[in-house]
Amino acid sequence: IKYSADPYINTHSLYKREFDWFFAFQFEDKLMETARDMFVIQTWLGGLRQSDLYRLSADNIQRDGNGEYRVWFDQKKTDDEVFNVVNKNYLQPIFDKYNGGLPKFLKVNDYNKILKTAAEKAGLRRKLKFRFENSNAQDATNTWHPIHEKICNKWARNCVVSILAELGYPDDRIAAITGHRDLEMIKHYKSIHKKDVK
Repeated sequence: IKYSADPYINTHSLYKREFDWFFAFQFEDKLMETARDMFVIQTWLGGLRQSDLYRLSADNIQRDGNGEYRVWFDQKKTDDEVFNVVNKNYLQPIFDKYNGGLPKFLKVNDYNKILKTAAEKAGLRRKLKFRFENSNAQDATNTWHPIHEKICNKWARNCVVSILAELGYPDDRIAAITGHRDLEMIKHYKSIHKKDVK
């Protein structure tokens, strides 16, 4: 017997206004600030996967003759070389903050834990629906959780697609920015978090 599970359950992201609030929030705790900055970098370099984020170094970041940042890196999963013209609103201030480089990345296990704490501190409390399907249950279970309980580094990929869609970018342009090859996945990211708002 073959069972094809829905691959799109429990995918969530921040709205642009929430992301902007988080980006601008002033943390007194440096670890929370670092986790937030890592999340911003991960989001605006096209929704990097965790493995690709942790392979970045200052060597990937260069400045052109006009003083603007350019970032080159390889995506491990697809073996694609990516050239990213840095988003001036989000990435340039962060690279400037770290003298043209990157923060000292938190350990992987600490990143998600501190990111959740930072989101709670910043007041990201909108509730999202999560659906669980247990093999021995007749019906799926739906539960509601605030953003700060569930946010993790995997959300970066969802966030960049959802925010670009919110800004009116066409699917093919979003796919080029994020490295997605499946336009159906783009369409999914564009709609899923709007359906699960409480």
